[in-house]
Amino acid sequence: MNLIKKEFRVFEAFRFMIMLGTLVWGVILLSACGHQPNQTNPVDYHTSQISVDWAGTYTGSLPCADCEAIHWRLTLNNDRSFILQRNYLGKLDDAIRDDGRFSWADDGQRIILITKRGESIGFFVGENRIWLLDQENRRITGGLADLYTLIKE
Repeated sequence: MNLIKKEFRVFEAFRFMIMLGTLVWGVILLSACGHQPNQTNPVDYHTSQISVDWAGTYTGSLPCADCEAIHWRLTLNNDRSFILQRNYLGKLDDAIRDDGRFSWADDGQRIILITKRGESIGFFVGENRIWLLDQENRRITGGLADLYTLIKE
């Protein structure tokens, strides 16, 4: 009976050593694979916000459903403020003047004007020109897309 107890203890010790070895190797493998250095996304220096001289005054006549055209004059300032004047040609004698602040979209290509009256107007910013965006702040496409462009003075 003593011999069986000895063999059982040897077997238990051997089994314990194998489990301990497996556990140690598992911890080593997991710790080697689990740690990755902090990676940051590189800054995209090809956005309009960074690479385009966007501050200035932009003008143009955009389509109007119930008048000849709407003449836009938009001044963007470096402090992210703006002044917007819109003349409804053939309809109103006085220009509508708005001012407020604008912010850049995350893509660095679009700006969103927020007037003091709460109106939100989006533009895609390019070199010496900006394009009015639709109500979902997307570029207007199709044959009429070029009609929604303001040119920098």
